[in-house]
Amino acid sequence: MTEARDRISDLPDEILHEIFSLVPVKSVAKNSALSRTWSRLWATLPVLDFNQVCPPMPKRLDHANELQVALDEQMEALAFIPRVLFSRPENSNINVFRFSGRLMSLSCLEDCICRVVNHRVGELQLNLLMACGERFDLPHCVYECDSLRSLTLINATRIRLRSQPEDSKPRFCFSFSLVKATSGLCSLQALTLKCVDILDDHLTTDLFSDSSFPFLQNLIMKTCQGMTHLKISCSKLKDVRVVNMNLNSLDISGSRLENLTVRFCFENPSGDNKSRVNIFAPNLKVFRWQFNGYTDDCSIQNFPRLNAFYMHYWLEDDVSNVIIKNVVKLLSASSQISVLDIQSFGLLLVSLLFFFPSDFTCFEKTMVTSLSC
Repeated sequence: MTEARDRISDLPDEILHEIFSLVPVKSVAKNSALSRTWSRLWATLPVLDFNQVCPPMPKRLDHANELQVALDEQMEALAFIPRVLFSRPENSNINVFRFSGRLMSLSCLEDCICRVVNHRVGELQLNLLMACGERFDLPHCVYECDSLRSLTLINATRIRLRSQPEDSKPRFCFSFSLVKATSGLCSLQALTLKCVDILDDHLTTDLFSDSSFPFLQNLIMKTCQGMTHLKISCSKLKDVRVVNMNLNSLDISGSRLENLTVRFCFENPSGDNKSRVNIFAPNLKVFRWQFNGYTDDCSIQNFPRLNAFYMHYWLEDDVSNVIIKNVVKLLSASSQISVLDIQSFGLLLVSLLFFFPSDFTCFEKTMVTSLSC
C-alpha cells in the first residue's frame, strides 16, 4: 500500500505563508510540530498577529485588583511570544506584527519590539496593557525603522481605567524630538495614536509635515495627552481623524485631503483661553465637525468638491453671533454638498441658509439631496 503524499507541504512557501496567515497564530504554532516543513514555515511566517491570543479584556476596569487579574491572564497567555521571536532566523523579514496585551515585563516588551524591527517589519501594531503608574517609551529603534509603512500605538489600559486619577494611569509615550532627530519614519504611510502621551509639545508645530512624514496618507489621533496645538501639512494625506484631543488650535492644510473628522476636540472658549481653526483642503469630499464647541477664530477655505458635511456643535443656553459666524463660514465654503447633517440648532441654520442666501454666496442649495437636522 503506497504511503499518502503530503500535497499541502508541496505548495510553494509563499502560498503556505498566505494560508497560515488566515489561521489563528496559536493554532499555527501548535501544528508546526506535525512536520519539519511546517516547523520551518512557522519560524519564518511573515505575518505574526497576536491580537486574539488573550481572553477578551473588559471594556471598563474600575478597581486596581481587576486590572491585576487582567494583567496576570495576559502574561500567562503571551509568555511564548519572546521565544518565537528570539528563535526566528535572522534573514526572515516580518511583514506584519500585531500585539495586544502584556508581557512579563516592559523590558521584555522592549526587547521583543527591537527584535521585530531588526526583521524589517512593515506594519507594527502595539496595543499595550500596563499597570497603574507604569510608563513605557516607544523604543528608539522604532524611530529609526525605515521599513515601517504602518504604525499603530494604543494605550489599552488608559481607555479602560476611567475612574482612576489621571496621574496614576499608565503612560505610553511617543517622542516628537526623536521623530525630528531621525529619518526612520519617513516611509510611514499610516499612523494611529490612541491614548498616547505626546512628549515635546513645543515641537508639534512642525511635526506633521513633509520633512518628517513625506509619504503619510492616513492619520488618526484619539485621546492623546500633552498636545494643545496641532498643525498638519503633509502633502500626501488623504484621511485625517482627530478625536477627543482638547485642542486650543488646529491648522490643517492638504491639497489631497479627502476625508476629515474633527470630533470632541474644542470646548466653548472661556476667559483668556482662545481657540483657532484653520483648514485648507480644496479636494475635501467628506467633512465631519462633530461635538465641538465654537472657536474664536475660524478660517476656512473653499471646499468645491465637498459631497457630505456632518456638523454638530456643543451649545450653551444662547446661540451667540460667534457660533453663527463660524457656521456661516463652514457652510459658505461648501458649494457641492449633497448630504448635509446639521445637529443642535439645525432649524435656525436652515432658516439662515434658505431665507438669507446672501450670507452663503458659494453654497448651492439645489445640490442638497439629503438633509438631516
